[in-house]
Amino acid sequence: MPNVSFNNSMVISPQMQAKLAGLASIGSEIPKALDVCANYFMGTTEQLFETEGRSKLGFKWHELSERRLLERRKKLTTRLQRAHSAAVAAGPFRTTRSTARFQALLARRDAAMEAAAIPILTDTRRLRRSMTRKGASGNIYRHRRQGSDYLLTFGSNVDYAAETQKGEADRNLPARPFLVVTMNDKTEMRRLFSEYMARVISGRL
Repeated sequence: MPNVSFNNSMVISPQMQAKLAGLASIGSEIPKALDVCANYFMGTTEQLFETEGRSKLGFKWHELSERRLLERRKKLTTRLQRAHSAAVAAGPFRTTRSTARFQALLARRDAAMEAAAIPILTDTRRLRRSMTRKGASGNIYRHRRQGSDYLLTFGSNVDYAAETQKGEADRNLPARPFLVVTMNDKTEMRRLFSEYMARVISGRL
């Protein structure tokens, strides 16, 4: 299954390597430091979804098509009609044709409003959770060693992740990148990693 992921690894300076060489816990501490970086990245990715791409890309993801908005409204209308019907059934009022029609009108109105308000790529939150919650369905979160390097692979294998990230011209599906590593992300993760390892060296952890 295609997935969308990146490898996060940090270059450790010769000075820090010398200080770490004598620490028996080094093998367990570097993955923990990478976890700190991953937590930061998941937070910025949450903001990316919340702002529909703006926080990292500087612009909003491509708007949904009318067909996709209509699908949203239909699903929401069905759900809201059931909710209205359940509320009436639980109350002291008898359901009549007029109340049923009124419920349907309310459901269509509320569904149209709600469909427009839901952020893009957040219909089911499957993709969003897979990118912002460690261990969530579809989340890729894997530590491994490659020689002397410690790597953390992070991303999503939700079935539509790759096509969403890259787009598909044949299906007229625009790219909506959700795995975005900015220069600011890299700088901040380096800082977090260095601070964590400095605390390990000084015995403050």
